[in-house]
Amino acid sequence: MPDYIKNMNKRGCNGFDNYIEQIRFPFYKKITKNQVIHFDYPFTALVGPNGSGKTSVLQALYGATRGNSVSDFWFSTSIDPIEESGSDINRFIYKFQPEGYEQKVEVLNKRTQRSKTEKQEADPDYWESARPSKRDGMVKMPENYDVSLEGVRTKTRWRPINKKVTYIDFKAEISAFDKCFYFGYFEKTPTIRNKKDFLRSRSKALSKGINSSAPFLWHKRLLRKMRELNSNELNWTNKILGKNYISAKIVSHNFFNQDGFSIIFTTNDNSYSEAVAGSGEVAVVTSVIKILKSEVHSLILLDEPEVSLHPGAQLKLRDLLFHKVTKDNCQVVVSTHSESFLQDLPSKAIKLFYRDKVNNTYTVAPEASPEQAFFRIGGERASGRIVYVEDNLAKLLVETAIKEIDEQALKNFTIKPYPGGAPTIIKDLAIYFSLSNATESDSIVLLDGDVNPNVAKIRSDDISDSDLVNLNDIFKNQTTVSTNALNLPLSGGNMSNEAKIKQKNDLLLQVLDAFHDHFNFMDVDTPEELIWEISYSSPKLTALIENIDVTIPYKDRFIELAKEMNSDNINSDHILQAQDFVLMKRDKEHHLWIEFKELLIDILQIHDISDNN
Repeated sequence: MPDYIKNMNKRGCNGFDNYIEQIRFPFYKKITKNQVIHFDYPFTALVGPNGSGKTSVLQALYGATRGNSVSDFWFSTSIDPIEESGSDINRFIYKFQPEGYEQKVEVLNKRTQRSKTEKQEADPDYWESARPSKRDGMVKMPENYDVSLEGVRTKTRWRPINKKVTYIDFKAEISAFDKCFYFGYFEKTPTIRNKKDFLRSRSKALSKGINSSAPFLWHKRLLRKMRELNSNELNWTNKILGKNYISAKIVSHNFFNQDGFSIIFTTNDNSYSEAVAGSGEVAVVTSVIKILKSEVHSLILLDEPEVSLHPGAQLKLRDLLFHKVTKDNCQVVVSTHSESFLQDLPSKAIKLFYRDKVNNTYTVAPEASPEQAFFRIGGERASGRIVYVEDNLAKLLVETAIKEIDEQALKNFTIKPYPGGAPTIIKDLAIYFSLSNATESDSIVLLDGDVNPNVAKIRSDDISDSDLVNLNDIFKNQTTVSTNALNLPLSGGNMSNEAKIKQKNDLLLQVLDAFHDHFNFMDVDTPEELIWEISYSSPKLTALIENIDVTIPYKDRFIELAKEMNSDNINSDHILQAQDFVLMKRDKEHHLWIEFKELLIDILQIHDISDNN
């Protein structure tokens, strides 16, 4: 884990002025009504499938700041009208503590229609801050206030948060060359027969302008602005891209028939433009400039920054963002599908978007581990069916057994150790399975036998309404995990207590069923026990284990064996090697080994897979 994440985990949100602490949506696009998102960490990752509302949340945060509007991105047209009726007016409410004020306040921002006046045109997509709404659970404005607060409120409402914002949509960060090549227009002439000829001609003129020290005008085409990246911008650009540019110029112009920019990179060998460089390099340069330019306490919003960047570059870009968080107390919110941006983040920094199938809206889980979030968006699903186990030894044991049953069958599975131990696996994956489309045949969990509840299964259909008062006890008895330990994706908001209880119970019942559908247990307490008990007596193995006390726990026996095979200075790799050595000496006819293989055949339906190949 990088030091900057460790340090930020300790610091939290302390010292961040004008910090947006939460945003809630009584009615907004396709987001579940009254959904609340808490920003408990200064770097927040919004994760979910395409179309789940991540960008909509970024646009709301942008529109929350003074002088900006959601309608800069989202507005009504004849083809895509924004339909509203009655009280269903698109609106959101955000909370922050204004500078110079001791209390936290909520600001209501809503869409309305502005009538035409002498000074301004009519606007059907006008967003403005509004009076506190009682039906949305807001508190009335304090009637008496000091004149010193006129900067943060009027008589009837709180003013929007006064916070600079940097919004970067990486899909839009394209150069003048790419804009022309993919979307541009030109007039054919005897010498310009295609787009290639056009770009060559205009690039020649542009090159003259770049080499000129004065403003350059060519056939009404203007080179507006040109500047070199400063040392800090160039350093971060090189760090993210893994390059060694000695300089870079960014040029604003309209030489390709529309406004755009070009970038000229210089190395020790030569110079070249963005036409040669990749689109990822262009996006990095423009983003680095914008991010470093962001003022202290700014809000930085990034939409899919992983576009065109390889995983290593994504991590370095995240380094830059955390640099701004740490140095300038900036608040960063990122929408992403990338595992790199999630890596090592605390669960409270990750907001997981998922579809509410009943209401056809999208709900946001308040916390998610990086693994849980990545699985949710389809990570590692391409390699076939996944079997989650507790550790590397369990992985070794399962893979060895599958190979012995049918060696070709192993390619249909990914055996994946899940970090955190059995309780973490249960609470993370049971929730994930309950919310996803994962079936019990392609997402399987196999835990050690010592965590098996060993009780008769109770499913949601077995629990009557009168039994719901005991649901917490039933859940713990069935799964061994307390409901208090679960990060249930409750929408919260302005719901009645009765509605909140029903929502929680419905989710718990879904999670309970998912647990019974996907979770399985070994028929021995631990892999160590199974491997030790099925070992075959060979002269070499006998010589190694003859001095080991067989009354100590199985895990400790393998520690002692690792010492016998190596030295007293051992680590986990040495222990796993010792376990692998004993497993290779197994008695293949031992009843425990046969029973374990039969368990896998039953759980994994290996024969069915083999027959279908």
